[in-house]
Amino acid sequence: EAAEPMLFGGGEPMDRVQMPVPPAVHNLSVKLFFDDMSSKWLAQQMTVYDCSIFRGITVEEFLGFGWTRPDRQAHAPNISKATTWFNSMSFALTCILVNKSTPSARAIVMARYVYAMNECRKLRNFHSVMIFLSCLNSASVARLKLSWQAVPSQCVELLRKHTEMMSHLGGFKEYRKAIATKVRSKNTYVPHMGVMLSDLVHLNDKSPTFRTDGNGRKQVSVSKMMELSALLRKWPWSAFSRICNSILGDEDLLDVFDAVTRSDTESMEDMLWERSISAEKTAAQV
Repeated sequence: EAAEPMLFGGGEPMDRVQMPVPPAVHNLSVKLFFDDMSSKWLAQQMTVYDCSIFRGITVEEFLGFGWTRPDRQAHAPNISKATTWFNSMSFALTCILVNKSTPSARAIVMARYVYAMNECRKLRNFHSVMIFLSCLNSASVARLKLSWQAVPSQCVELLRKHTEMMSHLGGFKEYRKAIATKVRSKNTYVPHMGVMLSDLVHLNDKSPTFRTDGNGRKQVSVSKMMELSALLRKWPWSAFSRICNSILGDEDLLDVFDAVTRSDTESMEDMLWERSISAEKTAAQV
């Protein structure tokens, strides 16, 4: 694989002509582009942060479907934090990218993200792989044709391969193959949370929890409980602490990740799209 190019240094953390962003996103931009951080280090720190959340998840959070409730913070706090982190980090990365003022500057950031995503894949952190894919394949980024033209071809190819690996086609067939592969006899990986939650919802919807026997008595469905047990056993419960203990965490950056997770990003989605339109007007608008 091609080596990561020299990327950043000097100037403003974000360009002066930009959409307003939460302070946490600004601080993330500073950490990523002005602290001499490699894509490998970024991937490692995202992996540590993912695992710090995932290792707190309990069986009860999965079984209670608490993440689907309005008060999900109370019933599934760690699953809720994992999904909020996913959405907020994807937004932050997208915001940083579209705020760059030229196609060449945006292309550099795109390449940086692809290399970091590839490092996440090497670490078998599929949750963060999806964070980068969510950013790079978002409507606000995918439409930046001039910027994509300046991205090195090897980066475009890497993005294509990762997109295929995490595709929902065939019930996430390629992703399931990837997590089934053991490394040094251990199946250590950080799963894509969305797939696990979708599997649980599908199992819950396809068969009732209770069945009525011939005498009209309600009984727990043994077959459903066996399927549920098998699904929960596939979750790599012991992997997260093991991964956290194997990678040195950067406390300053992890604090920035925490701040990003707490940021209000949902209200800024329309603004992000408008900034993308402003960055590269379509042919019809020129």
